[in-house]
Amino acid sequence: MIHFIFMKLKRCVSTSDELDLDDKFKQLAAGAPYGSRYYTRFELEDSYITRLPAHVFHGIQFGELKFVGCSQLTCVDPSAFEGLGPRINKFTAELTDFSGTKPDINDTSYTCDLFGALSTLTNVETIQIIGSQITQIPANAFNDNMGVLTNLHTVDFGGSMTKGVIEYVGPNAFSTLRNVRLIDLSYQNISVIGQDAFAFTYRNDERLTLRLESNSLTGYKLKAVGRVFPINRPLTITMGGNKDLHYLPEATFYHIFVEQASGQRNTLNMSGDQLEIDLNNEWLIRYKQELDLKDKLLSAWGDDGRELLKHSDKEMQKIPPTDPTFYNLDDDDDNQDDY
Repeated sequence: MIHFIFMKLKRCVSTSDELDLDDKFKQLAAGAPYGSRYYTRFELEDSYITRLPAHVFHGIQFGELKFVGCSQLTCVDPSAFEGLGPRINKFTAELTDFSGTKPDINDTSYTCDLFGALSTLTNVETIQIIGSQITQIPANAFNDNMGVLTNLHTVDFGGSMTKGVIEYVGPNAFSTLRNVRLIDLSYQNISVIGQDAFAFTYRNDERLTLRLESNSLTGYKLKAVGRVFPINRPLTITMGGNKDLHYLPEATFYHIFVEQASGQRNTLNMSGDQLEIDLNNEWLIRYKQELDLKDKLLSAWGDDGRELLKHSDKEMQKIPPTDPTFYNLDDDDDNQDDY
């Protein structure tokens, strides 16, 4: 059973069988005068639909797209939202699959690329995707082929209500998003972050909040990658709740504590997580005055129950223990070919 409401809101609810959304909008577009093709919001709630094909809305315009409970919607064609770019200002998805898996793996007539589709929404301000089955944010996820997403200020995958399953963030995943102010990747399962994953092509003196708390990050894997954070944005980073993040590698974190050209201070909040008191974190003590870390590295505690920055250099001379997550580092790196 399908319900359509033709007012400022267009809502589709399917309770049996897969909805042929392409056909429904083709019919709607055929009978709609050009001036009557705009709706404030489109909502889709359908547990049967598996794919959004190219140009699925056939010129019908919306200010907001919302997907709710589309548990089998795995595939979004990169051209699915073309034509909506100038209008859409908000994209929301709740408990919708979006895993990128083809419903028919043998059908080569289409591709699945949610991030390519999102990149066509050139007027979007907020993207919020909660409770999806997305496991990776690919390299160069957001492109500017249709124009720069200059109005996009919030990218929210945060899983505080429904824990997410993202495991990997690729290099330069957000580099084209010039004005983004919040990237929320909290409460996922991220263990691998690609080099320059959060780098940006252009400088912006507006502060970026980057939420990475409650993931599966480790010092060894971050050290192997090197720099992942931008050097041309003021940053507020939250990383508490990564239970295996026992040290902050200098190659990854030193540059975020260097004073910004704008004069603004970057901060990293560890939310009380306990860090090793050994040579892995010795650099933080060595540079704590030079980098003014007391106002930049926040809520960082040692595994002896004392504030990390109150330790002496001598206390940090212990040989580091073997990280129990290190043994499968090579396996994880090999698996990145799949991403």
